[in-house]
Amino acid sequence: MASPAAADSTTVSQLRPDETPVIPDGYFDPPPQVVEPVGDSTAELAALRSRLSNIQALPLFLPDDQGELVSASTQLSATQLSEPTFAWIEDQLIERYGPNARGQNEAAITQWRVYQTNDRLRYVDVIIDTGLWTQFTYFDRYAFVQQFGSATMAKGYQLRVFHTEDVDNYIEALSLEENGRDPTIARPVFLRGGYFCSLLEVGDVSLPQLCEIYVVR
Repeated sequence: MASPAAADSTTVSQLRPDETPVIPDGYFDPPPQVVEPVGDSTAELAALRSRLSNIQALPLFLPDDQGELVSASTQLSATQLSEPTFAWIEDQLIERYGPNARGQNEAAITQWRVYQTNDRLRYVDVIIDTGLWTQFTYFDRYAFVQQFGSATMAKGYQLRVFHTEDVDNYIEALSLEENGRDPTIARPVFLRGGYFCSLLEVGDVSLPQLCEIYVVR
């Protein structure tokens, strides 16, 4: 496989999800809807960010031996509701951003996939159209990650954001590997954004304590 990595030019910020996106130097107050931090939640959050940003350890399209695909936009049933589902937030964002930049029928958000790893880390990978993402300003990207991430975190899932070019690069690397060629000649997969929260487990409920938004400029 290729040697994917997180893009260098990024901003990681603490946030209040109900505020207008800004680029703070340091922001360590928990969002209004979360519980007060218990223990060293900042260190926990840093470890979580490091793990979710490691695309080699948790690749795009998680292998079956590393965890479970819980639900996905490509597996939605017209007669049976899959849980958790993020079709509603997908529809809201598609309505906001309209058709993708290439003017094709493909939606601005091409898919989302919900995973639980073998050690019970829960997260969602969402794929956005590359053309739309490149047209976004930094604040557009921040707002997109914030809105989708707030929806996933409400159900106890972290969020990672990629775009369609990353999917193409991933498939190219797989094809090279299957044909006995060096997969590292394919372009890498980059993490474009993320919404990460340290969690406090209360019974069967996961309550966010401290959250970060990660956005590629």
